[in-house]
Amino acid sequence: MAGKIQKSKFSGIRYRESDTRKNGIRKDRYFFLRYKRNGKDIEEGFGWESEGFTESAAYEELCLIKQNIKTGSGHFSLKEKREKEQAERDATAAKNITINAFFEEYFIPYHLNNKTEKTKDNQIKLYEKHIKNELGHKYLNDVTRFDIEKIKAEMVQKNYAAATINYIIGIIKSIFNRAAAFDKFDKKNPAELVESVIKDNKRTRWLTKEEAEKLLFALKTMKLTDKKAFAYDYYEKFKTSQLYEMALISLFCGLRAKELRFLTVSDVDFNTGQIFIRDPKNKESRYVPMPQLIFTLLKQRIDNILGLEPNDYLFRANNGEQLPEISDQFYRIVARLGFNDNIVDDRQKVVFHTLRHTYASWLIQSGVPKYVVKKLLGHKKDEMTDRYAHLAPDNFNQAAQIIDNSYMLAIPSTSGS
Repeated sequence: MAGKIQKSKFSGIRYRESDTRKNGIRKDRYFFLRYKRNGKDIEEGFGWESEGFTESAAYEELCLIKQNIKTGSGHFSLKEKREKEQAERDATAAKNITINAFFEEYFIPYHLNNKTEKTKDNQIKLYEKHIKNELGHKYLNDVTRFDIEKIKAEMVQKNYAAATINYIIGIIKSIFNRAAAFDKFDKKNPAELVESVIKDNKRTRWLTKEEAEKLLFALKTMKLTDKKAFAYDYYEKFKTSQLYEMALISLFCGLRAKELRFLTVSDVDFNTGQIFIRDPKNKESRYVPMPQLIFTLLKQRIDNILGLEPNDYLFRANNGEQLPEISDQFYRIVARLGFNDNIVDDRQKVVFHTLRHTYASWLIQSGVPKYVVKKLLGHKKDEMTDRYAHLAPDNFNQAAQIIDNSYMLAIPSTSGS
């Protein structure tokens, strides 16, 4: 049974001793604060001495409340102080939710739902595979740069592509940026401190003439099933497909996939025999000469598609708009031909860009100067074209022969005289 309330040595501080609780060898004390506010006597419980609510601490709090009442600022009672502290704890708890909770409740509905279905599905799959188990259980404010570095290191060890690893880091970065936007995170984004993986991803694969013939034949004779598509109508009329023609132009003119998708009727100049590549990857437009094969192909295409206007896309979707990307049919045919069988290194795999790479490789092998190849490809830096130099070994062999001839006389004779 609790004892009666007693006065302490501090004015305004009182306490009651417990009959059951102990603070060391003596009875525990529960302290009270007593003060006046607006002419009324107020008494509030402060806390147990055994829990750190000492007599002197009670007096310090009482003096602070009296000072606040006098100045009209701060909390005017223990109740107000505790309500503010609880509100702050609630706000912190609401803000510091787990990565998993934020991803499900905020990131998917307010960020990914604004993306294409393909992007949304891809990011969710990557999150579940690489992020969820490592970070999902952690609170946003508890995640550090080193948590993300660990994910990066494990993916590097497992030989994931640099682009994939950097994409994962990008997803994590987006999560924290979104969390900050929703006032769920107020620190520096930990993913900002993680450096991207830099890897030599320059493709080295090019097609032999035999491989190119197989690929072009398969593209030209592939079966089209969508009878409502513009591509199907064109194929039925001319027995060739858009994809085949795009591949042919890339192979014989070195155009990138994006450059082909952006190509318009007005970009083809039959008077000069050139294709104008506007606003390419390096932002410097260029002209590319058309071999007779491409000249004839594009002339037929433009002459035989009714109603084409100068600004119309040469290669287009069913609705006449720009193609969103290269058809998956290309990669299905590459797979059918077995070009990528048992190939692990992505740089050695055949993709649509391999056609542009083959164009450059054939030029170098035929003795076309590297400077000319650089201009045709639209490269800004020499090193971008240097990757093809090894395909002209005769140049190096000739240099070696010159060195041999020049220094032959400087080699001492090993025969006695």
